[in-house]
Amino acid sequence: IQDHMAFVNHPAFPGIGIVTEVDLVARTVRREFAVGTANTDVDYANGKLYVPNFGDRTVSIIDLASGVVREIGGDWYPQTATASPDGWRMLIGEVAGEGHASLFVIDTESDEVVDSFEPRGGLVEVAVDGDMVFTAGVGNLVGYQQTESGYSQRWEVTGLGLSTALEVGGLARDRRIFSAEDLQFGAPLAVISLALARPGEPR
Repeated sequence: IQDHMAFVNHPAFPGIGIVTEVDLVARTVRREFAVGTANTDVDYANGKLYVPNFGDRTVSIIDLASGVVREIGGDWYPQTATASPDGWRMLIGEVAGEGHASLFVIDTESDEVVDSFEPRGGLVEVAVDGDMVFTAGVGNLVGYQQTESGYSQRWEVTGLGLSTALEVGGLARDRRIFSAEDLQFGAPLAVISLALARPGEPR
């Protein structure tokens, strides 16, 4: 949701996916944008929408001011889009097990991929807070910190189930992360205190 507008992703496979812009005040559809195939997510940053298209291995970038849609390709199967709080980075995730997952960092000014790395333990969900990136994999949660040379691992929490949702809850205030583990099977909601995790050590 941005400026009283909601953006709804309508996946299509095969075929062309659609992203709908809805005016929440007028309760009407304002615009529709054609994107790629098997569009799996959408997020907003720096006046644009980023839509990973798993089917044709592209990311659609929608300029909301002009309405122009363009695609960028890469050696990826993009599935998730997560914007940094400042809007200058868009993290595109390739969901897979360890050794096959990747996280790509797009500069939202140039719309170029400026960094990439393989999350330890694979990738299911991504959350961002400031210069920290958190990845939930298969049984673990890893925190990475942005440095001048890229992202470096700071700590890891192991012994978790397969996370289906990940949210950074008031990190600057209470330094906690919430990870929902297989809720459809009745597994619990994990609440992780970052204050107890030492940099670079599993917790």
